[in-house]
Amino acid sequence: MILFLVIEHDIFFFLLAYYNDIVVGAVCCRIDQTEDARRLYIMTLGCLAPYRRLGIGRLIEKHLHLLFANILSEACRCVPSIYSIQRR
Repeated sequence: MILFLVIEHDIFFFLLAYYNDIVVGAVCCRIDQTEDARRLYIMTLGCLAPYRRLGIGRLIEKHLHLLFANILSEACRCVPSIYSIQRR
């Protein structure tokens, strides 16, 4: 089971992915705003080597899309979610 923790600081977002109470992945991103658009800029994204190939990076990306969509719609900034994955 993957649990995400989102830490928001101004325009920066830090997302931690927990697997069995261990931080196994993280992403740091920010929102770039120009005159006509807002963009999500992913500065870093990583996953610990033993936990790669489990789809954790894909889940992080999926969660970021949900989070950014909510920010654009001016809705809640945090999207709590828990995903279940199968270990191979």
